[in-house]
Amino acid sequence: MKNDPIVQQVRDTKDQLAAAFDYDVARIFADLRSREKLVGDRLKDRRKSPNKPMHPSGGSAASGVDTTSPAAG
Repeated sequence: MKNDPIVQQVRDTKDQLAAAFDYDVARIFADLRSREKLVGDRLKDRRKSPNKPMHPSGGSAASGVDTTSPAAG
């Protein structure tokens, strides 16, 4: 597998962060929460606005697939 420099950078950053908090997940999340408070309203609370489908149930008419043709089944 090819070594992706972006993936490696993410892994290195993760390792540095974990080491800075002695690999203590509770301390990592406490730091995360304190950082969230600093940015305040720039973060969106996803719990307040649930995901909506991109198109109505049943698929998209723009799919280009003819489901009415006998050959389609």
